[in-house]
Amino acid sequence: GHYEVPLVHPGRDRERGRIWRIVPPLGADINQLAVFPPNESARLSDSPFAHDGAAQLLASANPVRRSLALEEFARIPVRGLAESLRFVLRGQTQSRGSDGRANKNSAALWLLERGGQLDEESLLLAFKDKHEIVRVQAARVITGRGLQAAAVAERPEANAPVSGVNAALLAATRAALDDSSAFVRRAAADALAANPHPDNLNSLLALQNRTTENDTHLAHVVRMTLREQVRLSGAFAKLADAKLSEADA
Repeated sequence: GHYEVPLVHPGRDRERGRIWRIVPPLGADINQLAVFPPNESARLSDSPFAHDGAAQLLASANPVRRSLALEEFARIPVRGLAESLRFVLRGQTQSRGSDGRANKNSAALWLLERGGQLDEESLLLAFKDKHEIVRVQAARVITGRGLQAAAVAERPEANAPVSGVNAALLAATRAALDDSSAFVRRAAADALAANPHPDNLNSLLALQNRTTENDTHLAHVVRMTLREQVRLSGAFAKLADAKLSEADA
């Protein structure tokens, strides 16, 4: 906060400044911020996730509480966490309201991915989720995997990178280019930029033709994604064999 005193006021403090901060009771250390007290964290580690009320925090309408809860569940070794999160993605748990389910599914997706336990079936289910945000997050998982593989490949000592993005997941990502949501289409296009493949070209060209001039963000992402595809060896040869329209050519 601040207060104002006229420059010419005789009582104006010309030697000191004041900076106001609001910090939580435990202090400003971000590592001490928590949605569960320490004794609750200890109890969580020995209780089934699916039957614990604390899991409902992942469905909270408050994004800060959701984020803190996600970080704590990622840190605390909760018994049966991975399998319970898969139940969440399959819609086999209850949440308060549609938004709560969408938030919980998104959190489940990232908790599994960060723990290296997000299987192909669960990720493919997320691409078909009825909630837009979950489908967006599924595409972002594909983006993250591709970027991570590319970063590993740049290290001189690295072996051939394994991104975890196989043909089925790439096909699901390409299918998301036809999603009814422009946000999902943009996230899917971005994911294909991080996972270039010659088979992506035709789907991206079709999306470029369907994108209206008003959607400048999507149009820009599609152009950047096409650029990444044509950088691949043999990409232009594949295009030469395709029957392209005059606009695509």
